[in-house]
Amino acid sequence: MSAGSGLQICGAGAAREADAADWQVYFFFLVYAQWKWPQPVGLTPINVNSCDLALPVWCTGLTESTDRRHVMPIITPVFPAQNATANVSKSTLKVSSPPRALCPAHARMR
Repeated sequence: MSAGSGLQICGAGAAREADAADWQVYFFFLVYAQWKWPQPVGLTPINVNSCDLALPVWCTGLTESTDRRHVMPIITPVFPAQNATANVSKSTLKVSSPPRALCPAHARMR
């Protein structure tokens, strides 16, 4: 499991924390199958205050032009905010994305 998919699972679980684990998995795949990439996924708002550390933050200042080209941005929840999936290409996204007709998990959850 990549860091990015771990962040996605955390985000889906946080949104539905009162539900049972099987429903959280279902909800994750439901959201993942319908996500409008390249809209970024993040658990927290991006903190741009560097506390004078001069660290690059995702999609601000000098990194903005290259960050906008990322096809599957999953933003880390710690400072400095970075894209955990910066090396994902269009072909990788296509292979890793579930079909629009949801996943096999959808049939099992009914």
